[in-house]
Amino acid sequence: MQIRQLKVLLKGFSRYPLYFLIGGIISLFVIVLREFLERFISTTSTSGYSFSVMVAYGIGNLLSFILHSKITFYTPYKQTLKQKIKQLLAFAANCLLSLVLTVIFSVAIRQFLTLLFPSGSWINTLAFGSAAISTSMITYLLNKMIFRSPTP
Repeated sequence: MQIRQLKVLLKGFSRYPLYFLIGGIISLFVIVLREFLERFISTTSTSGYSFSVMVAYGIGNLLSFILHSKITFYTPYKQTLKQKIKQLLAFAANCLLSLVLTVIFSVAIRQFLTLLFPSGSWINTLAFGSAAISTSMITYLLNKMIFRSPTP
């Protein structure tokens, strides 16, 4: 890879540290929320665990849309109602993709860790946290396209 190509690639991630910071804060909140939900939902089965991941992740994605649209990808450009709805629908599709990837990754990581550490009470937390973080680069690139300023 040439220097010029590397610069172009890195420029594409110029706001990623802010995205990662806000996403990290949201992720910590969502992990705590999933832990809280575990007190009310039996997570001994894969379906119960997956349900707790989906509920927590859904709430986290709502927070993500609000914070990233106001901070990370803020633009002073005034949007029409049609543009806002289109942006929200695109974000919702990205969230759905992110949710599916996070559930798949977290279940796979959970199963793998359970094989290595059959009695680890921390496995659910580590599996979910690792999966959520692993999807952040994919969702960043997609969100960057969703929140970009429209060309006049």
